[in-house]
Amino acid sequence: MRPDRRTFLKWSISGTTFFAAASLLDLRGDRAAAVVGTLSEAHASARRPLFVAPQREFVLRVREGFRRMVDGRSLYAWGYTDESGVIQGVGPPLTVREGERITVTLVNEGRDGHSFHIKDILSDQTVVPPGGQHTYEFMAPLAGTYLYYDSANDPLGRAMGLCGALVALPADGRQTAWTDGPAFDQQFLWVLSELDERWNAARQNAQPVDLRDYRPNYFFINGRSFPETMSDPNAMMAGRVGQTVLIRTINGGLISHAMPFPGYHFRIIARNGQPQAAFIEKDTFVVYPGETMDVLVTLDQPGRYPVHDHSLMAVTANGVYPNGMMAEFDVREA
Repeated sequence: MRPDRRTFLKWSISGTTFFAAASLLDLRGDRAAAVVGTLSEAHASARRPLFVAPQREFVLRVREGFRRMVDGRSLYAWGYTDESGVIQGVGPPLTVREGERITVTLVNEGRDGHSFHIKDILSDQTVVPPGGQHTYEFMAPLAGTYLYYDSANDPLGRAMGLCGALVALPADGRQTAWTDGPAFDQQFLWVLSELDERWNAARQNAQPVDLRDYRPNYFFINGRSFPETMSDPNAMMAGRVGQTVLIRTINGGLISHAMPFPGYHFRIIARNGQPQAAFIEKDTFVVYPGETMDVLVTLDQPGRYPVHDHSLMAVTANGVYPNGMMAEFDVREA
């Protein structure tokens, strides 16, 4: 039978939704495409998701416990964890496609009330009591990089380890920063953070924290310090000459971090999930507390390059250099 127009449209929409749900949401890839140079302000404001995909569900657990530092010490900390229950210093990355319906169930296994929040995206700020749980529901934002954190205890929660990344990929499934945006061959995710062990010790003993006195002495990329960052495929970046690399950077900490790229220039293409009208070329970018920044790097020369915070203090672990916020960029011949 030849379907009428309404039936045809219904079949078409169902097929599109199924295709979107079946797509793989991998943060690493190797599809090559040309890089778009700029994005007009009109285009940026007019971006819209192409469809609403089926619901994507996540479960996060807030736990208290101990984190092992790079120097072998164990410090009390808080953490968003997956089912493994391991406190990593940052929560697991949540990868979605723009326009999807998202649910995040927060299970609170700690002694304090905690929450899950994404600024300007999630209006529900329910505080989950100890032993309780709550499901937050929202629509995935436009493609970009976003910070999730515990708004009920901010900024203490971020300093104790309650932060993580939400990465929204384009609805059309292409390997671009956003729909019709710059293309890339590979992408990496950095969540920068630090801790002041005096704050951790105070909360371990249920004592108050002086939020005016913050002197961090450990520094991390994705919850790891150098040389442990070398075992993290997102912190230890790798590529080949001719490729374009997207680096999604989130500052989950309480102080600013400046990240230089020796031997390379890059383009800042988005801040806090919002595309930039013109791409600024720099060799060092500063990410302020609680903010995100996406940069593009075109690999044009081989070599191994150290990447670290511009402040030498942030490249230490309890005063020992270089056990801090440092990784490497390994660029090989094409």
